[in-house]
Amino acid sequence: MKPVSIYPAHESDALDISNLIIESVSKFITNEFTAQGRKLMLSSMTEDSIRKNLQQGFTYFLAKDSRDRKLIGVVGMKSPDYLFHLFIEESSHNKGIATQLWQEALVWSDATEISVNASRYALKFYQKLGFIKVDEMKDVNGVIYFPMKYFRSQVV
Repeated sequence: MKPVSIYPAHESDALDISNLIIESVSKFITNEFTAQGRKLMLSSMTEDSIRKNLQQGFTYFLAKDSRDRKLIGVVGMKSPDYLFHLFIEESSHNKGIATQLWQEALVWSDATEISVNASRYALKFYQKLGFIKVDEMKDVNGVIYFPMKYFRSQVV
């Protein structure tokens, strides 16, 4: 596993976040979308869109390689009960970084249920984290996703 440091994001991180997300989405997710769906999805991930998300109260955490400070992952929460983004740069896949970011989001969130609209590519990963599908595949304006929920266990 790479030595990773996790930090809260700031508006000045918007470009790096956008670049990482757009690269991942373009490679792994939008290939099954319509042209309209690709355009819609990618337009919501621009530097300006990420900056606006941060200004509107979204919370992002960044995973950076501790050696060279390169951004290798990001998790974004629209609200305590809605996971909006979870992306890892390709060379860091399957190294536990997404799970570390998810754990950071869980510590931050006080919600008992957390929703995500998962891509087909990420479906098994979210299931591994404990999310369950709550509905069938959706296709909204050419964007394909699976509504999922995570139910935090109640420890007594």
